[in-house]
Amino acid sequence: SVDRQSVGRQSVDRPPIVAIETVEGSVSLSSFKWPNEEVVIMVGGEGLGISKTMLKAMRPGYDHTVYIPMAGGDHTSLNVAAALTCALYSYRQAWPGTKQGTGEGEVTNPTDISTDTSTDTSTDSNSE
Repeated sequence: SVDRQSVGRQSVDRPPIVAIETVEGSVSLSSFKWPNEEVVIMVGGEGLGISKTMLKAMRPGYDHTVYIPMAGGDHTSLNVAAALTCALYSYRQAWPGTKQGTGEGEVTNPTDISTDTSTDTSTDSNSE
């Protein structure tokens, strides 16, 4: 974990940013080592991506740019929802937010659908 008060010349009082963007210096999502702490995942707009101003404001050594590797050479990006989904999945795989064996973060009252006797009262208007 990086001391948030002493990154660069200016203090940083926020979690590290992980920007999902295909820019020079980006690290492949498949080899990226997520910080073992809460992060901000940033994605850009469809077609335009993350603004250059935002990317320049990121702190080297604290914030990160990551790209999603894709097969073939015709496409270099995904739509923003798909890109965010990939990033969130990768983050949860690397850092599930629980301390193993402590029970922190576990569901405390899970619903077992095999024994759930509640009645679904919703109606499907397309079934007629």
